[in-house]
Amino acid sequence: MTPGTVDILLRAADRVLTAWCQNADGYDSFGKDVGYSWRPSVEWSGRGAISEEASGTGLYEPAIQAVELLLKKWAPRIVCPACRGVGNVPVGRESDPDDYDADDESYVTKEEDYNDAPGRTAAEVAHLLRGAALEGLWPGEEGKT
Repeated sequence: MTPGTVDILLRAADRVLTAWCQNADGYDSFGKDVGYSWRPSVEWSGRGAISEEASGTGLYEPAIQAVELLLKKWAPRIVCPACRGVGNVPVGRESDPDDYDADDESYVTKEEDYNDAPGRTAAEVAHLLRGAALEGLWPGEEGKT
């Protein structure tokens, strides 16, 4: 991961802690989803904060990929607010982190799904973004991201 991508993730985490939202990349001062409009956001999802910070750098995709790679790594151990116990799986389904299947689509491995989970907090999203940045500085056994 490039130093620029690490910086984008860290700034995006700070932006999320300043004003965070769910179910949209960002909202304007009237509470409207900005979508692809010209209106500036005053609140951001994790993905929206990355998009804002990466604007014009060409580093949006590497930053999102770093976050989603970390989600896949963390998936069996994430505490899902809308789930029971450990493991990011739907309510009513038992989870054993040792039986994690990377191809099991019930695990949340997309940033927007993680961000928009019921009960999720800005601090948890910022933690994810910072974790992806740190993983880029000190990659694990999988190699550099």
